[in-house]
Amino acid sequence: MFERPPPPAAGHALRVPSAARLIGPTAAVSVFLIYLSTLAPGLTWVNDGADGGDLITAAVRLGVAHPSGYPTYLILARLFLALPFGPLALRTNFFSAVCAALAAGMSAVVAAQVFGGQRRFGYAGGLLAGLAFGLSPLLWSQAVITEVHALHALFLALILYTLPLGAAVPTRHSPHVIAG
Repeated sequence: MFERPPPPAAGHALRVPSAARLIGPTAAVSVFLIYLSTLAPGLTWVNDGADGGDLITAAVRLGVAHPSGYPTYLILARLFLALPFGPLALRTNFFSAVCAALAAGMSAVVAAQVFGGQRRFGYAGGLLAGLAFGLSPLLWSQAVITEVHALHALFLALILYTLPLGAAVPTRHSPHVIAG
């Protein structure tokens, strides 16, 4: 049902159609502009953003926010705190918006691969899926405040991107199926 195309011959680069290169960035930039228009200007309690103050303080002081600590989030947020605009909370809100927009873009690419790769409807389906994910109320609510969930969504999208989606599905009699 799903067969991978043969790998490119030695010395030949894999050609990606120009439309495929635009799906992820189109979805990411589109939702990012919408996030920017609704970005919280500072620390806020809306959208269940109760950890924002802890996360900002821990990123500034390079401390631990609370149990589990979110070290990756704090290190990356610290980089965004070096940006030369606005209050600290605005910069970490901006970090969440960037992560959520990248997650939407990566989701569009993954969906386009699953929906049909090089076919026109695969591109449209991927773009629609990325926009739907990026504009879903749950992700949007976390993209405009200081919270760790946008970064988690980005990591999940990156994991899905690295999976061999569309590979041949093992059958019941395949040696790869252990139980059945």
